[in-house]
Amino acid sequence: MSQPSSYSPAHAFVSDAATISNFPGQQLDFEFSALKTTTDQICTNLALIQRDDGALLNGVVTYDSLSASVQSNGLAPANAWATGTLCTVGTAVLQNYNLYRCAVAHTAGTFATDLAAGKWTFVIALPVAAMPMPAPTVLGGVFSHTATTHQFVTAINTDGTVTTAQPAFTDISGTLAAAQLPAPTTSTLGGVKAATVVAHSFVSSIGTDGAPGMTQPVAADVSFTQTGTGATAITEDTIWRKIYTPEMFGAVSSPLGTAAGSLTNNQTAINAAITALGAIGGGTLLFGPGAYSVGNGISVASSNVFLKGAGMHATTLVLVPTVPTSAVQFGNAGIIGNNGISDMTVGSSDTTTTKNGITLIDTTQFTMRNVIVDRYPQGNGILAATSGAVGLSVQGRELGLVENCQFYANLPIQISQNPHAVGTASIVGLNVLSSDPLPAGTATIPPTATYSAISGAWTAYTPTLVSLAGGAIGTGNTLTGQYRQDGKTISIRVNITIGASGMGSATQAGFSLPVTAASGGAILVGKSTTTGAIHSGDIPTGGLTNALISSSTGGAAANSNVYVFSGVYEAA
Repeated sequence: MSQPSSYSPAHAFVSDAATISNFPGQQLDFEFSALKTTTDQICTNLALIQRDDGALLNGVVTYDSLSASVQSNGLAPANAWATGTLCTVGTAVLQNYNLYRCAVAHTAGTFATDLAAGKWTFVIALPVAAMPMPAPTVLGGVFSHTATTHQFVTAINTDGTVTTAQPAFTDISGTLAAAQLPAPTTSTLGGVKAATVVAHSFVSSIGTDGAPGMTQPVAADVSFTQTGTGATAITEDTIWRKIYTPEMFGAVSSPLGTAAGSLTNNQTAINAAITALGAIGGGTLLFGPGAYSVGNGISVASSNVFLKGAGMHATTLVLVPTVPTSAVQFGNAGIIGNNGISDMTVGSSDTTTTKNGITLIDTTQFTMRNVIVDRYPQGNGILAATSGAVGLSVQGRELGLVENCQFYANLPIQISQNPHAVGTASIVGLNVLSSDPLPAGTATIPPTATYSAISGAWTAYTPTLVSLAGGAIGTGNTLTGQYRQDGKTISIRVNITIGASGMGSATQAGFSLPVTAASGGAILVGKSTTTGAIHSGDIPTGGLTNALISSSTGGAAANSNVYVFSGVYEAA
């Protein structure tokens, strides 16, 4: 329905006054003119409140135009708009200081999107002063917030959002009555007493009197899961119970070089550790740096038990014998297998009692790596005894590997029959160095036993005899040498024949090395094949290129004396 047309007079009645007597034409024209003025005003005002379709013009009816009953009709109490809220028709919300009424039931998503989709009807813009934004001292408009279990409101932010948090014990104050602190039971925590922290312990229980029980964890309390298909949890106990130390059973080590008579006798403690490993199916007895006295020797009687030190020159097992014995013995009560010893020195300071460094009896699949058998302390000559001393005694049935080992004994390696007259041992030597050829004498090897030496080729070199201090070295000296290098390990053998002029007693002589030594130093073992005197070739710390010749007896080197040196050192 369009707006009504304006009225315009179609006839001038004043023209009829000339033909009609006493006709009020002019008065009629005045009346119709006034009528037009009034109807024009009506049309104009009607256009202010009515649209062309006949409906009320937008914005004509204001909130103030409504009666009080109409103003509140259909509006629910207004809340701050929040996403995720279920909105029904008539729900009133506040958004950016504007009041809106829900026109279509929906779940609130993004307000601008919902408003554009006609789900909200704008009602009125509220004065800013009527609802200020929150500030530290002004509450203002606050957003609604879904309650979270066990949390309380900690802050109202300046944008009207609410922050909550779970209270801590420091947020609680006051005094609890006895009835409010029940005694703990198996299903009720109750009141718990304070407990002093105990180092390396954790709370394992809370007694019914409220007192916590403290326990130090053991290896079985710790576990981890390996990665990979089919991995399962493994406890630390499963791993560490296979590794023991002598100290766990009461052993005490001493610094290397401590006199043998001053060492603590650890024979009982070490044997107890070996027995404990055998009881769990085997494992490793791990020795730290230092000297460990083994008294009259230690014995391994179970399979799968290994003895491991901290290094060839770091750990020493010292035999202090009072009867003929071995420092370390594997087997003797039935066949055992998969055993070994590595990374240490085995020695004895005694030179009279008959003894062995290491003895194998009916031990198969045996490995010996990085082991020295020598006098204690090292450098005092070979492992010796009045009736002879054996570095490694192998007694039947053995299948073994001896790798990177040094034997300085009356008899370096002896292969013989076991107590049952079985002599089928087979020993493979890899990079083995000794004070005499290996094996020493075929008479000690049963026909069914074998010893195979596997190593790199020896390289000949000509050492030079030099005076390091104290005087001249004489003339006519003859030196020959051989060495073998495996990585940074240098094995060396040197023969020295003193010339016709001899050598002064004050002379400190040395011979050159084929490869410069590392800074850690080393000791080469030697003896005079002429006099039988024991000597050493000292390689001092600092990475020198010469070995200083020292004598156990002192005195001058006479004409034609022959000296033999051998040993292993680390290349720089």
